[in-house]
Amino acid sequence: MRLVTKSTALSAVLLATLAAGTLAQTPRRKAVPKRSADSDTLVIGGTIAWINKSEVAALRPGVLESIEVNDGTPVAKGRPFAHMHSETIELTRDKAKFAAKNVGAVMKGQAQLKLAIAERARQERVMRANRSYVSDSEIQKADAEVSVAEAMVKDAEEQKALAAAELKMADQAVKEHDMVAPFDGVVIKRYKHPGESVQANEPVIQLGQNDRVRFFGFIPLSERDRVREGMIVDVKPTINDGELALENKRFRGKIVSLGSEVQAVLKTEVVVYAEIYNNKAKQLYPGLNADMIIYIDENSIPAAPGDSLLPKAETVGDSKTEPRPTR
Repeated sequence: MRLVTKSTALSAVLLATLAAGTLAQTPRRKAVPKRSADSDTLVIGGTIAWINKSEVAALRPGVLESIEVNDGTPVAKGRPFAHMHSETIELTRDKAKFAAKNVGAVMKGQAQLKLAIAERARQERVMRANRSYVSDSEIQKADAEVSVAEAMVKDAEEQKALAAAELKMADQAVKEHDMVAPFDGVVIKRYKHPGESVQANEPVIQLGQNDRVRFFGFIPLSERDRVREGMIVDVKPTINDGELALENKRFRGKIVSLGSEVQAVLKTEVVVYAEIYNNKAKQLYPGLNADMIIYIDENSIPAAPGDSLLPKAETVGDSKTEPRPTR
């Protein structure tokens, strides 16, 4: 029991240390409430982060034949970016294709059935002419041969259907030797090179969707009750090394998530996430520091900056109003 207690305590200390280190690495500028007669905003510092980031893995084990991307390469959704050696599975597919097209067994069964039916009909005619010419055992044998021939046809048709299913599986197996991107993005890291073996579900690249990013920061506990999911925000990059034109741009978004508990280490802040809408030009890079302006007062929201992907403004008479945050 003592060993378990020590282990648990050590784990708790380690987790607290790691959490403290993570929070310490996050740019943390003090939130600045701004209130005036015609506006009410809250400005907090934070970081631009990925929304979609994926470890794209091989679906099958094999040896990598080629890979067309490196770190930083853009990749289109559904486009193959790597290929594994597939000679053996392609031969298997050719064999399955031949079996799926083979109709010989079906034709043989159909001919056997036709012959058995004809023989049974001949014996029926003879029996009607003179019952003594055909024995009961011969009639039973003829009936059995018809049943056997019917079963042969059925079996041949089922084998043909099975071959067609195996062809689909072989086609899919060939496709799975190509690795494709699940979404439009950019390669963050490449793990494998041509000639290396790859196991099933082993990552080959890390892919990030760089036209959809989010802001990640912290709100003081004293301001938590004034901030809600769905509130409209603007995000402005803050760059320490000199002044860049990017710092003069605003990127529109909205708050999509608020922390449900106070941070374990700091005890005075909660996490906030906001999704950025107008980053189609991919100017906001994950890892950038940024300030987020939260428009507490819905009536003080300025016009959307640039090519915002927010819903179209509602028209009221001859005037237009900015869309309001979803409650």
